[in-house]
Amino acid sequence: MKQSDRFVGIDISKDSFDVCVLSQGALLEESRFNNDAQGWQKFAKNLSDQDLCIIEATGSYHVGLALYLVEHDKRVSVVNPLRVKYFSRLNLKRAKTDRVDAYVIAQYGQVFKPESWTAPPTHLRQLQQLMTVSAQLTKQKTALINQQKNFELVPDPSKEALEIIKCQIVKLEKHLQEIQCLINNSIKEHYKELEASLRSIPGLGPKTVATLILITGGFTKFGSYKALIAYVGLAPRTYESGVSVKGASHICKLGSSYLRKLLYECALSAKRFNPVCKELFERLYIAKKKPFKVAMIAVANKLLKIAFTIAITGQKFDPEYRLKHYFAK
Repeated sequence: MKQSDRFVGIDISKDSFDVCVLSQGALLEESRFNNDAQGWQKFAKNLSDQDLCIIEATGSYHVGLALYLVEHDKRVSVVNPLRVKYFSRLNLKRAKTDRVDAYVIAQYGQVFKPESWTAPPTHLRQLQQLMTVSAQLTKQKTALINQQKNFELVPDPSKEALEIIKCQIVKLEKHLQEIQCLINNSIKEHYKELEASLRSIPGLGPKTVATLILITGGFTKFGSYKALIAYVGLAPRTYESGVSVKGASHICKLGSSYLRKLLYECALSAKRFNPVCKELFERLYIAKKKPFKVAMIAVANKLLKIAFTIAITGQKFDPEYRLKHYFAK
């Protein structure tokens, strides 16, 4: 990794982005640009090859600028907003404006020197969009189904209202089927063998497999299954201090809530049909009397371990296979 002389913090929004440039702790300049092609070009003109731009992953607002910088051989790091947030608290920053945020982001880059960002391929970016729309439509469908049930409990419900809700549910189901077909086609085109290997794991369904492939970039982003588990938010967090404070352990929940929900649903199936997960569940829940959710989280973690190992080795699921030590690093 090249050493940076300047750290460029970028706080981006829908219409504009604020920039703060630091060098050896000194503030060099502050500026604002439009978040469009002209603004990106104007901003990039003043950058050198040694400058490191640090930008938060903020929905889709940052994608255009990040891609433009990479395409023009500029160095950029896309960082988790939570890391910057906690870094800001550590430095006791109380004010919150766009310029202050850009300054904090630049400070974060100067302290931690995050790795340069590699742009994901087009098919992964498009897959992300399809899965985002699918998740949103699923929420809408669930809300409409709940509303329909509530109306049906009311004496003399409006037939017109119920008919409209039913029509909307049918439309959403049609769109969801179309999107799932597009997702399946994309996965089969770019990750056919990987998908086949992952689908051999009893308990993992097509949505979960597609989501895992998307989040991991085809299992290329993580060096160990522990890193993947931590990213998803299923890593246990112990709450202890001294001899008097011993709180209950729980998962960190810092990752994708959507994937955690999918994995939990998969765990419900895996504890019945996956022999490895079934043995784990029975040992924890039946033999050791652990709470049901604790056992289910353990099963979800086991599914991730198995998925990671199978993705790395390219093998199909084998209930007798044991995880190698080097995958636990």
